[in-house]
Amino acid sequence: MRIDNNLLNELGNSTTNIIKFLEDNEVYQKNHINKIFSYALANWKNKDKIDDLIIFAHKYDYLKELINNKKFSDAIINSNFPLIKLKSLVKNDDDIYRKIMLKINKNKKQFIIQTINYSISKYFHENEVNTSQLKLIQEIVIMIIEEIAKNEHEDICNLELLGNGEFSHVYALGNKVIKIGRQRLTPTFPNNPYIIKPLLRKVIPINNENGIVFIEVCEKVKTNCCTEKDVYKLYKDLREIGLIWLDPKKSNIGKLIKDNKIHWNGNLTPSDEVLMLDKYIGNIQLKAGEPIICDADLIYTYSKKLNIQRVAELELKYINEKQKKRYN
Repeated sequence: MRIDNNLLNELGNSTTNIIKFLEDNEVYQKNHINKIFSYALANWKNKDKIDDLIIFAHKYDYLKELINNKKFSDAIINSNFPLIKLKSLVKNDDDIYRKIMLKINKNKKQFIIQTINYSISKYFHENEVNTSQLKLIQEIVIMIIEEIAKNEHEDICNLELLGNGEFSHVYALGNKVIKIGRQRLTPTFPNNPYIIKPLLRKVIPINNENGIVFIEVCEKVKTNCCTEKDVYKLYKDLREIGLIWLDPKKSNIGKLIKDNKIHWNGNLTPSDEVLMLDKYIGNIQLKAGEPIICDADLIYTYSKKLNIQRVAELELKYINEKQKKRYN
């Protein structure tokens, strides 16, 4: 479609939903997005509409290019778009990164609140979390992040977004990882040596009967460095202690930076019950450099009644190895 100034002026002054209009008219070309953005910044009075443009740009992978364009960066930084996400897009541009950090530094508490809201809006529908519940979630997460910052001797400004999974955003501050999102498929399973040692696992019930906000804190690990051999090793290790892992893949594991224990400046020894885990199974401690499950879900006590079709190949390999060992 033809994008001219008359149309852009009409869009800026009407009640038209910008995102819906652009999607309905398949306005995805880069040159069109740049033109719309330039016109909007110069002429539109409604800041919410500019925020919607930024959301659209992010949804269709234009935001990184836009914010790294110095003509647009100030407007994007001063929008309502989450600063935590903008930080992750501009690490190679010192000037723009510095501007984002200056804005965060002016109101660190608001930065945390904006980050929490970003996670809640990502993993929950608008009507699932009411105002009082959101306020409670904010208070709890602010307290957690402030404690981590103090323990890690880190400035809250350095909170960073590592990524997002099916159930949660993953943030890091110092050597600690904070996950905020929706409850996992198996929120409770036997604690064991092959999952990253959790410092905190907390749930906050919300409106929807199936809606539970899940918060977890653990140590940071090295990612994108493991092999299928590492995946099978962890699968096998769990089977050896009577458990089975039904989500074995490289994206769910990492390598320990430190030994797999709680690293905290002070007495912190949460029980299995406090961590909402079943009784600990196993008697070893994995060391720095060893592979570990860092995204623990779909871990069960082994039973023949379980449907293990999704891990049939690994299970067959495990059974064959056991049989060979028995006969040798």
